[in-house]
Amino acid sequence: MLDGWRLGLGICWDLGFPEHARAAALDGCDAYLVGAMLGLGSGARQRAVVLPARAYDNTNYVVLANHSGASGPYHGCGGSAVWSPDGSVIADAGTAAPALATARLDPEVPAAARAAEPVLVDPSLTAPRRARGAHTLG
Repeated sequence: MLDGWRLGLGICWDLGFPEHARAAALDGCDAYLVGAMLGLGSGARQRAVVLPARAYDNTNYVVLANHSGASGPYHGCGGSAVWSPDGSVIADAGTAAPALATARLDPEVPAAARAAEPVLVDPSLTAPRRARGAHTLG
């Protein structure tokens, strides 16, 4: 908790598992913060596809701090950024050179997103059960 914000923390490889970000959101996190070393090629694709999906699927902010440039045998693609709960980019450091992305996060935005799209509610827990009957498939 920081200034009233619940924050979920992810480290690089955690991004590959949607359950990690979902667990943070289900725990009440308003933002999912990830420090990573996403590389050129597949890392750039992951940045473009996976991070906005994590924001949208969990109706929370996603913040990426990604390495830019060479580090041993790896080469970070840069692109530190912040995504809104609707999956749109609200701050982007770009990939041309090392840079910093900053954004002002509004606590009303995730609250409104969760009210409009209750994706964190499992409908199977509240759906009415149907009586079993004879059904023919085919």
